[in-house]
Amino acid sequence: MTKPPKNSTSKKKKSPRTTNVGSPNIGRLFINGKPYLRVSFIRNGKIFQKKFYEHLLGGKQQTLLIAQEWRDQMFILHPIYNTPLQVATHLCKDNTSGRTGVFLRKTVRVKNGKTQRYLFWQAQTPFGTKPFQSKSFTILKYGNDLAYSMAVAAREGFESALK
Repeated sequence: MTKPPKNSTSKKKKSPRTTNVGSPNIGRLFINGKPYLRVSFIRNGKIFQKKFYEHLLGGKQQTLLIAQEWRDQMFILHPIYNTPLQVATHLCKDNTSGRTGVFLRKTVRVKNGKTQRYLFWQAQTPFGTKPFQSKSFTILKYGNDLAYSMAVAAREGFESALK
């Protein structure tokens, strides 16, 4: 049995070899012969990673201290959500209502040949809750402020079921 010839164009890139520096989430690597520390971790599905070059930061120990400080600050800014309630109450950056699980909805209905636009605030159960539920409060009936506060109260009721 003969081995197939090696193809020089299909060489795999070697992944950098990480050396443990004795601190969680921090590894020591080399790029072009120069050592650096890489802090890398995942919080709630998002990857956080930063490189700290030893030759720019004053040596091995100073770089490790700076990397640990950055890691610890990121852990504080991006905590792990341990409970369903923490996940349910986390406000996403694209939220426009100011409250998790409360949305301003717009629908268009055609009734007797006339097109009517309805605006309402809607509260939904937290993501992943079975069965899915929602409560809607029309602005036409309650007014914007009251409909919003009723939707917030409904969402709080959904969240209290998680406790």
